[in-house]
Amino acid sequence: MATRPLSIDEALKAAEKAARRGDAEQAKRLYHQILAGAPQHKKAKKALKALQGGVGSARAPLSAADFQRVEALRRSNPSAARSEVTRLCRLHPQQPALHNFLGVLLSEAGEAAAAAEAFQRALTLEPGFTEALNNLASVLGRLRRNDEALACFEALLERIKDDPELHFNYGNTLLHAGQLHKACSAFAEALQLRPFYPQAHNNLGNALQALGERDQAIASYENAVALDPDALDARRNLASALYRAERYASAEAEYRAVLERHPGDASAQLGLALALANRGDTPAARAALEAVTPDNPGHATASHLLAALRGERRRSAPADYTRAIFDSYADHFEQHLTEELGYSGPRQLRELLEKSGGHERFARFLDIGCGTGLGAETFADLTANRTGLDLAAGMLRKASEKGLYDNLRQGDAVAFLTRAEESFDLVLAADVLPYCGDLAPLFGAIADRLGPGGVFLCTTEKAPTGDYALLSSGRFAHGEDYLLATAAAAGLTLRGRETVPLRRERGAWLEGGAYCFAAD
Repeated sequence: MATRPLSIDEALKAAEKAARRGDAEQAKRLYHQILAGAPQHKKAKKALKALQGGVGSARAPLSAADFQRVEALRRSNPSAARSEVTRLCRLHPQQPALHNFLGVLLSEAGEAAAAAEAFQRALTLEPGFTEALNNLASVLGRLRRNDEALACFEALLERIKDDPELHFNYGNTLLHAGQLHKACSAFAEALQLRPFYPQAHNNLGNALQALGERDQAIASYENAVALDPDALDARRNLASALYRAERYASAEAEYRAVLERHPGDASAQLGLALALANRGDTPAARAALEAVTPDNPGHATASHLLAALRGERRRSAPADYTRAIFDSYADHFEQHLTEELGYSGPRQLRELLEKSGGHERFARFLDIGCGTGLGAETFADLTANRTGLDLAAGMLRKASEKGLYDNLRQGDAVAFLTRAEESFDLVLAADVLPYCGDLAPLFGAIADRLGPGGVFLCTTEKAPTGDYALLSSGRFAHGEDYLLATAAAAGLTLRGRETVPLRRERGAWLEGGAYCFAAD
């Protein structure tokens, strides 16, 4: 049976499709076919001219040699490859493969936003371009544009259901979006398709850890390490999970395993020191900290912890130390603090405020060391305009996801208060004083920015005698007489105080003080 010849419109569409996929010869044949029946067909003439060497057509396909040349440049000179692909995109703006290639180069250069635009251009030209959609989903995830990334992945999964890497990348985006149960399901699907997938075991562990499923998380990290003993992230995560579970001997072994493979790893060196210190081996802990050299990113933390183990006196913890601590576990902070350690500082301070006669609403609220936003949650019904302040960008990112603060600021509390022009009616510093030794600068700055009748709430660990002491944990404890005298000198009047259980530490409750002050 004879095949019906293509109409002009059908042949034109087929030629354009062949050109887009790079099949120049097939496209030429189709354009010649069109011109044989319609010699004056302008679109076919223009496209054929471009295929034969002109640049007049926006849809002129590229040869395999063009892509091979750029790929070779990509390996030897990424900057030159990017310049060449940018030039080709100007000459052939309707070529989706070029825009996708440019997006890959931009992504590799760390320019995620520009890469997303390039992938989107490719998809505008060819909506069914699976590779560009996958690339766009990944780069949107890096940009934390989670809703858009998830929509891309879900569209991909409708087309492709048996790709373990696709399920893995989908799980990563769900994890970043805080959809932890769905993330676990996505990683489990990836492992169903590829059981020996160490990265999926590791990231499943991360999702389980964030859910508070500590033992299951440890099992997932152990699976990852068993499959790939050199997997640095998995070993670090396993060591950290064991440390938080107070399995200090096992954590020590894992940190040593990391250091055997990566001798300069600062986080492993610090983790080893902390594990040793908690096992009571202070000399070995000191030696581990002394091994962190001044050019190491973890030197500020090591120096502070070493001073703590030596019993040295310091006025405050270095900002780099405090920032590093809270950035390192921002994603797990709230669950670890409230569920594993039983921390409830903001709630305890709220109860103290109510006992001290503070039932009024506060127009301007400052939450120093706001973390993930526990303070804003606790005082939401008593406060109007809320400002959160923290040293750690990771904490501020988590706080912003709750949408409870009108303003979020990163920086040191004393510096912020000194520069601030506005006053505050309620200032909260829950679990902040343990990172300050000398309280005079902070209390003075707070008193200066408290409006008439303003209230200051804080908690601290108690030192049995003296003014303040740097503990072996790296935190400060304060003598109550010192704390009260410093507050009075700053112009703060005590309205209420209580002894409270701050958190669990090594299976026992650590007692501290909760205080309510008012501006004179």
